[in-house]
Amino acid sequence: MRRGGKGRAGRVERVTNFEKITASPEAMAEALEAMEPIDGPWDAAFTKRYCSVCKAKNCEKSACLAPEICKDARTLIIWWLGLEAEA
Repeated sequence: MRRGGKGRAGRVERVTNFEKITASPEAMAEALEAMEPIDGPWDAAFTKRYCSVCKAKNCEKSACLAPEICKDARTLIIWWLGLEAEA
């Protein structure tokens, strides 16, 4: 990835938006979170994996099977980015 800053012969190298948001899972999560989708594929994946087997009557963070994942949108998106892609 090219980074902003001085490159060869003092030229400023530019970074595209694509390069910026694909630099890391954290950068991608930040970009996706900023779009503020109502429901992303990460929500469906989390529900399928954890909520479908949860015994809580209502979604209670204190009773969550994976509180470290569902604590905020960015953490949930980073978790989803690490999952194997479905065919």
